[in-house]
Amino acid sequence: MTHRPHPPKQLSFASYEFGQKKRVMRREKFLAEMEQVVPWAWLEALIEPLYPTGGPVGHQPIGVPRMLRMSFLQQWFGLADEALEDAIYDSQSMREFIDIDIDLARESVPDAKTLLKFRRLLEQHQLTAKLFEGINAHLTERGRAQVRARVEHPFHVVKNLFHYGKVRYKGLAKNKAQLYSLFGLANLVIAEKRLLDAAPLGVSAP
Repeated sequence: MTHRPHPPKQLSFASYEFGQKKRVMRREKFLAEMEQVVPWAWLEALIEPLYPTGGPVGHQPIGVPRMLRMSFLQQWFGLADEALEDAIYDSQSMREFIDIDIDLARESVPDAKTLLKFRRLLEQHQLTAKLFEGINAHLTERGRAQVRARVEHPFHVVKNLFHYGKVRYKGLAKNKAQLYSLFGLANLVIAEKRLLDAAPLGVSAP
């Protein structure tokens, strides 16, 4: 399944200036690679049947694609809800990753409360376990499930790349849900090079 392309939109001055810089930062490179290797459409389809589709006038739910990307940013960079909100405001690469071109007067980052609600939805319906299973099924399907070296072991990725050192939440269910996300994402990082080699340029892995 291919990733659904986003419709074109006019760039803000900040986006244009960001695009003109010559040096590619590590965060920017990592996010570009994750955009390619995560099976977005597949994972979004797991969540959408349980995601609210309506709300009060002027308060429509933020789409699953954006919220899922925010959730993954939180796991990759080890950020609390409020810290992630601040980081997205500060980082053009993060804003582009969640497909939000913030011209701060027109569009705002989903706030910490919105992220909390999304995480509770994932916990309530045990969706992080399904995301973990979906990622592993995707890797097995593509023949990328082997761990080739100890340095690539998922525990190493979770601890050293994602900076996970201790439980973040109160309650076993909350922490178990986070670990499913972390280890699913770690497996994608381990298989990243092979997935990128197999995917056509500019197209995310199906």
